[in-house]
Amino acid sequence: MTKRIEHDADAAFLACFDTLNEDVPLGPDEAKDILREAGVDPDTELAHLMSFIDDFEKKQKKERFARAERERQQALQRISARRVSRARPELLARIEFLKSRLPNGAELQAHFRGFESAPEEDLESLVAEFEELIEHGQKK
Repeated sequence: MTKRIEHDADAAFLACFDTLNEDVPLGPDEAKDILREAGVDPDTELAHLMSFIDDFEKKQKKERFARAERERQQALQRISARRVSRARPELLARIEFLKSRLPNGAELQAHFRGFESAPEEDLESLVAEFEELIEHGQKK
């Protein structure tokens, strides 16, 4: 009968690993035989380990996406808070000023080439986004 290895591995299991770690390398079949003699089914334990790793990776990925979503929501809130109603000439002047503050090598890409034809709401968003990007770049 085989037993399941718990997180606090018992002495017999550790002794098997000591045997496997000796100077003379064991072949896969010999290693499996030693484990089986100790009551450990290597195939079952390997499947358990692979399942544990898979679950762990899924959890880590989910946590990374959740953290990224929180950071995205925070950035959107900061950008939203920055939006100020300004007159069109003031918005265009602010965009030109912010363009000059972009780091060397940073290229401005926008849907409106000269910005003059953009609606004021889009200009307000653009100014807020520029300010956030510049501030974020200065924090790094």
